[in-house]
Amino acid sequence: MILWFSLHFRTLLIRTIIIVSIFTLSLYFLGVSILLEPFNSNLNDKALQSNTTVTHVDLTLTHAIDDNVNATLQQVNDTQIDDTEINDAKTDNTQADDIQANIVEPDTQPNTQPNTQLDTKIIDDSQVNDPQIDNTQLKDTQADNILVNNMQTDTQLNDGNIQYNDTQVDDTLLNNTQADTLLNDTKAGDNITQVDNQLNNSQTNEIQLNNTQVNNIQDNVTFTQIDTRLNGVIIVLVRNSELHQLRKTMRSFEDRWNKKYNYPYVFLNDQNFTQEFMTMTTVLTSAETYYGLIPGYMWGYPPWIDQARAAETRRQMGFRHILYGDSESYRHMCRFNSGFFFRHELIEKYDYYWRLEPGVDYTCDIEYDTFKFIKENNITYGFTISLLELSETIPTLWRTVIDFFYKHPQYIADNNFIRFISSDDMATYNGCHFWSNFEIGDLNFFRSEKYLKFFDFLDRAGGFYYERWGDAPIHSIALLLFLEKSKIHFFNDIGYSHPPFQHCPLNIEYHNSGRCFCDPASNFDDKWGSCMKDWLKT
Repeated sequence: MILWFSLHFRTLLIRTIIIVSIFTLSLYFLGVSILLEPFNSNLNDKALQSNTTVTHVDLTLTHAIDDNVNATLQQVNDTQIDDTEINDAKTDNTQADDIQANIVEPDTQPNTQPNTQLDTKIIDDSQVNDPQIDNTQLKDTQADNILVNNMQTDTQLNDGNIQYNDTQVDDTLLNNTQADTLLNDTKAGDNITQVDNQLNNSQTNEIQLNNTQVNNIQDNVTFTQIDTRLNGVIIVLVRNSELHQLRKTMRSFEDRWNKKYNYPYVFLNDQNFTQEFMTMTTVLTSAETYYGLIPGYMWGYPPWIDQARAAETRRQMGFRHILYGDSESYRHMCRFNSGFFFRHELIEKYDYYWRLEPGVDYTCDIEYDTFKFIKENNITYGFTISLLELSETIPTLWRTVIDFFYKHPQYIADNNFIRFISSDDMATYNGCHFWSNFEIGDLNFFRSEKYLKFFDFLDRAGGFYYERWGDAPIHSIALLLFLEKSKIHFFNDIGYSHPPFQHCPLNIEYHNSGRCFCDPASNFDDKWGSCMKDWLKT
């Protein structure tokens, strides 16, 4: 009986222990479930928030992790990642699965304001290191995720286990058995928002986005250049046969002056220009080039000229070896330059001109806009060389000039400078004139009523063909009688050579500075035949 009771009591005790153990285990798992429920709920809320705004990535573990978990976490914290791998972090959508920075291309219009901004914080146990962003900032509202060079921290909580995927830590499991993360009291649901990744001595927590990492985005600023040039033109009277002489002159002229201003060229000829001529002159300049044919009424005999008499004059002057005395085309040229060049259809639209001839050379850098200079200083005409005309070519010119002014005395300026060309109160002409192969001037002077009447009077007299009147003395006489001296300018600073004469500035500073490269000893100004001493004296 005692034996039966003993066996029955042991069986009952074992059953009771089993029932109590089952009940205890049930309470244990129920308690764990209750403790983990706020943690899982809070984690899900945080995951949803991370899909819409990632302003701060705050994933830390509390100090409630037991010694085994801390030991395993230390292995992750000791993982070293090279600085260069972090600094070279690139914003590429293909580099991240879960956490990714979407960069929006900036507008094509220039924008001086920052167009993107990235505001990121990586927090460790003791401090917050703000990333530095070089030159390009990404807007918070445009950053859906944060990319750290494929070293992203993807936290996955699977039934209480923490697994590090994207940081490539060889899938290290906490405590080798997916250790349970026991969370302390109230910190369990509020503080699990941060994961600490200590990267190389805590100095590589900065993401640097350089220009080259954002496709070298640059603001393209377009500047519109305002054309401040005056309505000026370079006039070249030239034959096809003078092409290579002109090319040398143009190269000199462009280098010394026009490459800075690109004033247009108008080339004029009494014959059609060849394709070779037009091609080989156009390529020498960035300026516009125009090619014109001189009409017959501007380059030929007017109807009142006796051509037989004109031919006899040329024969006699040729026999006497007078310069260009036997040339018919030279007389057409002098008449055209005296009364028609400013009326050519290609010149009519311009206000200022610079006359350029083949075979001349410019020997000083011209560091200012000469057209602006004459306008701002109220100058009508500028020259570099003044010399005597051959008296044999103009025997009746002065008498014809006096006849005109007797009929039109109103055109003579009160403060004229006639004494430069006549020292006896206009009784005689001394022959001084401005050498017209170099001229910078105001075209409207020649288009004025007084000059047109002056030219027509001389043209009717026939002196261009019955003698050999040149355009240089005709221009000079008109200028000196119609204008004050202040309106005529000597361009002393422009080095100019037209064989056999040249003007070379004597100012030593022009040569020491490299502005001029001519020989001052060859300057014509103080030689016999020059009128510069009289100009400067008066």
